[in-house]
Amino acid sequence: MATKMNLRVAIIILATLSSGCSDTKNDLPVQSLKIAEFEACGITAEKHDQLMALPQDKFDQDFEGGWRTYGYIDTCKNATAELIKDYILYSEPYPSKSIGILRWHAGQMKASAGRYDEAIKLFRGTYHTPDDIQDWNFYVDATIGFLSNDKDAVSLAYNDLKKVKVSDDTKAMRQKFLDDNPNITMPAGFLDEPGNLSVIKKLLDCFDQPYSVAYSNCQAKDDALTQK
Repeated sequence: MATKMNLRVAIIILATLSSGCSDTKNDLPVQSLKIAEFEACGITAEKHDQLMALPQDKFDQDFEGGWRTYGYIDTCKNATAELIKDYILYSEPYPSKSIGILRWHAGQMKASAGRYDEAIKLFRGTYHTPDDIQDWNFYVDATIGFLSNDKDAVSLAYNDLKKVKVSDDTKAMRQKFLDDNPNITMPAGFLDEPGNLSVIKKLLDCFDQPYSVAYSNCQAKDDALTQK
């Protein structure tokens, strides 16, 4: 497994192989930068191996562990995105076939680092199929619209999502999440509104701000201002 190899050793091996492979030579600066970013964020080779060995729920959904340990650090957003991408490729056991949420979180980290083009590519791989409930797809549309500087797309997605009805079962599931995670604060409307509606509203209200500000620190405006 690639995760069992010390990251620094991997760079040395790549350097050795590069003498006969021009593509590998071109990859070396990228790989070296990635390792440097990992090390600057405290992601040692040993820690990398430990993270790759976590089951998907522990790596992705532990709000005090997994990739989030580094995602909370402002200077480690891009390194965290690369860490999540590594998990998709190299985790042991491998993540489930439903890796859309991993792609999404990697995209969020890329967007927070200001790497919008890379984020959009990751987000495009998270759409649900047409036979699924489409509320998630409205959220994807809105986020890609924001990163593409297309406010009309964000507004359209907001208005479409606002029409989605939230089932009683979904409300009960959300309440259970709050009960099970008392230290997590969710936005107003979390229980009753369609999922991520409040996030899209922030993307509209702070459309001229970087994604990192609009997503996390935007001050919501009067709802009427978001209507077309």
